Amino acid sequence: MNLVKKILNIPVVWNTFQYLVGANSFKSTMYPSVFLSLSGKLLDFGCSCGNTTPFFMDFDYWGIDVDKEAISEAGRKFASYPNIKFQYVDLTVGPFKKEFFDHILFAGTAHHVTPDDLNLITKNLLASLRPGGEMHIFEPIRQEKDYFITRLFIRFDQGKYIRTKEELENFFEQRGYHISEKKLFPSPSRLIKLPDFLYLKIVK
Repeated sequence: MNLVKKILNIPVVWNTFQYLVGANSFKSTMYPSVFLSLSGKLLDFGCSCGNTTPFFMDFDYWGIDVDKEAISEAGRKFASYPNIKFQYVDLTVGPFKKEFFDHILFAGTAHHVTPDDLNLITKNLLASLRPGGEMHIFEPIRQEKDYFITRLFIRFDQGKYIRTKEELENFFEQRGYHISEKKLFPSPSRLIKLPDFLYLKIVK
């Protein structure tokens, strides 16, 4: 079991697996659906190698990540698009471009960081939003109703902090972040049933 997890944790293997089980297709409809306008300045936090970038090609798009190899790969893939930019940024050190962005996409990343880092990163992300800007948080959640195959998928995920719906909501609300919208996105019913995703919107 440990060997399988080590193999899946290789980025190219995990990304291929995500594609095969339909995760990318699920995200391609889910993520853009909450944006009232597909324009403006967008910060994609935890963009990795740019798997979700094609969903937001009309934005002035900035993808950031702490994985330098992934950022380099993303930069190569989208080098011909002047409105698409990637940069290595560590948000545990400080904010990136204060009050610059209209939207922040914080998707599928929170379960990779400790509670303390999640709180710090959220504060620094909000510092990057202009007044009235929106942060869109998407996270896979753990539920009692999850099938065995879903629980297995969660076990193999690279993130160590997959939380329940209640844990996520409480995390942000107890720290004073005002959640203006909540929505549950059920994953498609397939042979491998992915975790459902919780969406939270925070307006600055």
